[in-house]
Amino acid sequence: MTDLVLSVMIVIMLVPALMISIAVMHDSLRFNEEVQDEVGLSQLRRILLISYDLECSSGSLQFEYQGRDCILQQVNDHLIIQPGTQIILADIDSCRFEQMGNTVILYYERHGQISRAAIAAV
Repeated sequence: MTDLVLSVMIVIMLVPALMISIAVMHDSLRFNEEVQDEVGLSQLRRILLISYDLECSSGSLQFEYQGRDCILQQVNDHLIIQPGTQIILADIDSCRFEQMGNTVILYYERHGQISRAAIAAV
């Protein structure tokens, strides 16, 4: 009986430490959209690096990739490559493309914050 009471007391003393540990881990497991954006933009840069005939307009970017004519544009709240549906950025409010010299710049807005990224050289 004393062993059971001692075990219960030890468990009760460890509960606050366990709760603090869980609270700290909860913040570190939060989804970070910026990290996801960088992964998607890195994949897009790799695709555009081996693409041909890039044509930039304000709402889309046309290019030839692996012998297919592709278009990068916003559909609903995603930036996708078509044909098909390869999602590059998710949950964006708006996006536009701009050519500055030899560089294609992507501007995208999410939750009122505008971000920009150089995605290709023309």
